[in-house]
Amino acid sequence: MEWTASGGYAGYSELTLDTACNSADGTVHYTAGRSDTSRIRLRRSGGSGAAACDLAGAWQEDLDGQGQSTWTFTSLGGGRYRGQEQGLGNATATLTVNGRQLRMDWTASGGYAGYSELTLDAACNSADGTVHYTAGRSGTSKIHLQRSGRGSDILPITTCDISGNWQEDLEGQGQSTWVYTSLGGGRYRGQETGLGSATATLTVTGRQLRMDWTASGGHAGYSELILDAACNTADGTVHYTAGRSDTSKIRLQRR
Repeated sequence: MEWTASGGYAGYSELTLDTACNSADGTVHYTAGRSDTSRIRLRRSGGSGAAACDLAGAWQEDLDGQGQSTWTFTSLGGGRYRGQEQGLGNATATLTVNGRQLRMDWTASGGYAGYSELTLDAACNSADGTVHYTAGRSGTSKIHLQRSGRGSDILPITTCDISGNWQEDLEGQGQSTWVYTSLGGGRYRGQETGLGSATATLTVTGRQLRMDWTASGGHAGYSELILDAACNTADGTVHYTAGRSDTSKIRLQRR
């Protein structure tokens, strides 16, 4: 801060702000009117002018009842960021920060979309709030974001093992059972009993599941689902590529 004052005084002040950007300490250097130095402290008055947090970097997400993922936020300038998620729905997002208020508009695999509204702590290192779903499901979920200081601090995303027997609930069509057999490398072979007696090839990455299937009656398609944190249930959408052209909601439950 370079300044001039009445009485012929002038100088500059060098200060260091705290992590919350609410106070600063430093030294005044006089260049006119006197020749020594003074200590100085600045403290923000009120909260309406709080500086916006800088989100750039890696963050860990804890999504209530669904598990964990990691995000990388890249600044676009003007308090706006681009976000890329690893794990859960591998979402992409646009974020806006105003002071300590964070809004994240996102889209994820499986036809999910929504927005998250969070409040950052004073140090800009964690945020808590609510996810509002606009596609794929209804309702809300609690969300917590925590800044990761180093890449090694990010918790690894565990890929679910779906080997075994599962029950399928297909919206408006009924139930069936599946047996999934591991082929290694996160790939599985699936055989359905009931409904269309389908066969499938499945790929699991973290909590994301894709199932490419063919069934009796000339039906075929793919299903994109998100597994819960315990890897025991999955919800998502069936996309038909033959036999019909719409979509259906699907739920898988481990038996």
